[in-house]
Amino acid sequence: MLNLLSLIAVKVLGDNPLSGPWLDVISGINWAAGQARISGRPSIISISISGGANDAVDQAVNAAISQGIHAVVAAGNGNENAFVVALGESNFGMFVDIMAPGQDAISAWSTSDTATAVDSGTSMATPHVTGVVAYIISKVGNMNPGAMRVQIMNTGLKGALVDNPVPNNILHNII
Repeated sequence: MLNLLSLIAVKVLGDNPLSGPWLDVISGINWAAGQARISGRPSIISISISGGANDAVDQAVNAAISQGIHAVVAAGNGNENAFVVALGESNFGMFVDIMAPGQDAISAWSTSDTATAVDSGTSMATPHVTGVVAYIISKVGNMNPGAMRVQIMNTGLKGALVDNPVPNNILHNII
């Protein structure tokens, strides 16, 4: 089922340094949502960027979700409460739904089509969650984003974290 998956990269940040205006991020979200609408296929937007809270970005993400598009967004890398910093050690707190592995992950890299690098942070954890969402869609079919959120949270491993109690729920796929 996952072999029918199409990945579409939407570049919204510059090359050096990896930065850019929020307007480009919002345009990327809106473009991806438009393409998902055109395709009619179950879709996931995965966002792993750093930066402070931004109401316009939140509105773009919420608009995509309201169209039935799943959104997986990194909580940030400041090792602080995600209520304080929206996008950005991993953040935690009541605005984080699930924790996922993101330490020393091998990732595709930008220096060539075959390059990899070892990196850590929420930009490594977010794709894990995105992959589980895609897997659930492939196994049980699409569902609305709210139901998917509940599915992800309910199947997490609760109480396994010692030093980070909020949320004390680790991504786990039992489908």
